[in-house]
Amino acid sequence: PDLAYLDIGNNADWASTSIPEEIGLHTSLYFLSAFNSSIKGVIPTQIGGNTKLTNLYLSDSAITGCIPTEIAALTSLVILDASRRPTSSPACSIPTEVGDLESLRDFFLSEAKISGEIPTELGELTDLVKFDFSKNSLDGNLPTEVGKLSATLYQLKVNDNELTGCLPTEIGELENLEFLEVSNNQFSCAIPDEFCELSSIKLIDLKYNELTGSIPNMFHKLDDLDCFVVQGNSLTGELPKSLGYPAYIDCILTENNCEDESFGNFFTGQIAFQVIRKCDITICNSPPPPSRPSLPPLPPPPPPPPLETPSPP
Repeated sequence: PDLAYLDIGNNADWASTSIPEEIGLHTSLYFLSAFNSSIKGVIPTQIGGNTKLTNLYLSDSAITGCIPTEIAALTSLVILDASRRPTSSPACSIPTEVGDLESLRDFFLSEAKISGEIPTELGELTDLVKFDFSKNSLDGNLPTEVGKLSATLYQLKVNDNELTGCLPTEIGELENLEFLEVSNNQFSCAIPDEFCELSSIKLIDLKYNELTGSIPNMFHKLDDLDCFVVQGNSLTGELPKSLGYPAYIDCILTENNCEDESFGNFFTGQIAFQVIRKCDITICNSPPPPSRPSLPPLPPPPPPPPLETPSPP
């Protein structure tokens, strides 16, 4: 019989087993999971024959192989999770053919020993809701094509890689984005002013990059922002008063360097009270708050009236 559903996950008894090449003969297969199993080997190229596959879970398994280019045939695939490959796995790149996965909504490759650049074809995945490529060795730029995902993208997570260049201004077009995590990379340039258009954003994590310039005055438009993190960059200038505007914001601006402006954030200027209340921050060269003018001394009280001596009877 033609197999439609195969779950061999959460099983430690498959140490000598791999996904068979014959898997591609099961053309009705729509669910395949080897999650958290001892299945080893590679993803067979014959998987391209499973054109009805919608869910593919390979994370936390012993599979060491790369994603084959034949995956392009899986146009019904909705979830692809190949996170946390074994440490012995060879370095792989993201095949450009992923741009053909027109139904893909969730794309997870965290800790997958992935190197090379993020393919621009990612922008063709117009149903994409979440992608997590964190904790790899990806380099190059974050492609501007991410702006094409404005209708659906909810999570953009590429932290802990080796990405460089400027943060694309096209990120500001992601009107449904709630979580932006790009920390621990080598992004430079300024924080784009276009971030003020992220009307649904809840988390902006930019820490430990090489960002420069001042923080844009954008927070009065970000009503849902809960957390804004920028420590460990090279930001300068005064903090915008609007940083204290979102009702529940927790902003982390610490690890500023007040001794050497060439290293670390170097915020200066007067800081608004509403920002002090909501931010963990060190301000360099901050002028003291204005003091109230001193009042003239009060005049001495008048002397008490003399006591009357009572008359003798």
